[in-house]
Amino acid sequence: MRKVFLCHSSKDKEYLRIVARHLGRAKVIFDEITFRAGQDFIEEINKNLEVSSLFVFVASKNSLNSVWCKYETDTAKIMKISDVLKNHLTIIIDRDVTFNDLPNWMQQTKAIIQTRPSQATRDIHNALYSILSPIFKKPFVGRQKLQEDFIDMISNLDYAQRS
Repeated sequence: MRKVFLCHSSKDKEYLRIVARHLGRAKVIFDEITFRAGQDFIEEINKNLEVSSLFVFVASKNSLNSVWCKYETDTAKIMKISDVLKNHLTIIIDRDVTFNDLPNWMQQTKAIIQTRPSQATRDIHNALYSILSPIFKKPFVGRQKLQEDFIDMISNLDYAQRS
């Protein structure tokens, strides 16, 4: 199962609760859900980053000023370079944050402005889909034939009713 690590400021928790709920427990690494109480916070961050497929930095003035977010983004950068972490995404939720405010390594990668949690969830799902193995991305084949058969059936019914 591909997991998403949500890096955020505790001041933006409400936004992230909505995103985490929409993603579901099986896909999300979110401190309130995943981190074990009483454990060393740094160990929990490192352990959970190692099992993540996607690192999502939720950028706001709050997260850009957070010591914990800085630690998480720095650790994610190292894991990305060493290919432990497959992909990352930056979602800017604060209209006062620009791409230039992001950490340097994130300015060169995909970052989107998304103030709506439901849309952010869709963006995260798309990012997860993009890192799936090609085996799981098989195209849906056969729909054209089904449509043609349906049109033929409707045409024949219409003709039979007029006769």
